This record gives sequence, structure tokens and C-alpha cells, in this order.
Amino acid sequence: MSINGRAVKRNSTNKALKIAKDRAWSMAVRQRDGKCQWCGRKDMLQADHIFSRRMNSTRWNIDNGITLCRGCHIFKKKYEPMEWGLIVIEKLSLTKIKRLQKLHVATVT
Repeated sequence: MSINGRAVKRNSTNKALKIAKDRAWSMAVRQRDGKCQWCGRKDMLQADHIFSRRMNSTRWNIDNGITLCRGCHIFKKKYEPMEWGLIVIEKLSLTKIKRLQKLHVATVT
């Protein structure tokens, strides 16, 4: 197998692992919360990242997740950012948010 062939195989293995970890994280967040943390709905639940999932330091941290129903995830978060921020502070606590922010920012710099 060529070097390029091995790189492709390694990349696909890493991608599969990342997908599996994303699914496990999502399930853990949804099981922890049990309902939409915005409206209380119990169906069509999705796990949302509070800080971007681009950084692996916070991507799979369960504290970096909150459960939202599909409608709240798509619409309310986008169109009501001030209320979204208040919900995150209420559900997570300012201490956890600051700790996550430090982890997140540490990998950026």
C-alpha cells in the first residue's frame, strides 16, 4: 500500500472514531438532561455544544453540552441569543461556564 493509501486509511479510522465519540457524547448529554432545557419538550431531542465543537479540549466534555428539542436548537438559539445565554448560565452555572471557556480558549492560543 502506498503512503497516500495509508494516510487515507488512517484518516478514515480517525473520522470513524470521532463520529463514534460524537454519538456517545450526544447520548450522554441527552440522557443526563432528559428534556429540552429551553421548552421542556421530551421528543426530538438533540445535544448542542455550548462552546464550539471545533476544539477537541471541550468537544466531548459533557459539561459543554445541553439538550434542546429540534425546534429550539434550530430556531430559538439563532434568533434569541440573549435568552439562550441566560438559559445556559441558569442550567450550567457561571463557574462551569468559566472553566469550559478556559479549556476552550487554552487550545486556541
